Amino acid sequence: MEEERVMRVVEASAVVPLSPEEAWDLLIGDQMQRLVEMPEISMVAVEDFQVRPDGTARYVVANKAGPSKTWHTADFTVYERPHRSVNRVLDSPFGGTFYGTYEPAGGGTRVHWSWEVEAQNTLTGLLLPLVHPLLARSMQQDLDALAKRFGPQEDQERRPAASPAAPGIIVLVAASVLLIYFLRRRSRTRRR
Repeated sequence: MEEERVMRVVEASAVVPLSPEEAWDLLIGDQMQRLVEMPEISMVAVEDFQVRPDGTARYVVANKAGPSKTWHTADFTVYERPHRSVNRVLDSPFGGTFYGTYEPAGGGTRVHWSWEVEAQNTLTGLLLPLVHPLLARSMQQDLDALAKRFGPQEDQERRPAASPAAPGIIVLVAASVLLIYFLRRRSRTRRR
């Protein structure tokens, strides 16, 4: 019997004060390495960036996840600079399809991201309801940080800094993993 994949949609949106071409190049194009140099952004590494003969891109990226980092491959099927992108998230416990749109908006570009997150195994399926809000918060914080970084200086002084994810969230996720482990172990013991 094939197990059903668990899926949740995560969305984030913000107006980034860059042109659509600048926003594209920075967020999913050949300027992504600049994001790695920004401590307020969750991206910590980009490797093997390549644009294939059909014009679509593929690269490997790492993001902060508490005290560690998570890696995945972004494999694009739609790469219409600077308007729209679609990529599969591969080589990660949380895979799925990631959609991006980049539309001119007053003073910049409205960046909208939507990720159909698919759990790749039973454990991540159990964790996805807990991790879902963390993924949404991280994506939104990245866009908000870019809007703040590239916005007018007076706006930067007025805006409060985005609060980092609370250490309590990491403890909650760890406790959930342990709870699931012990419940599964207990259910196996009862069956014997």
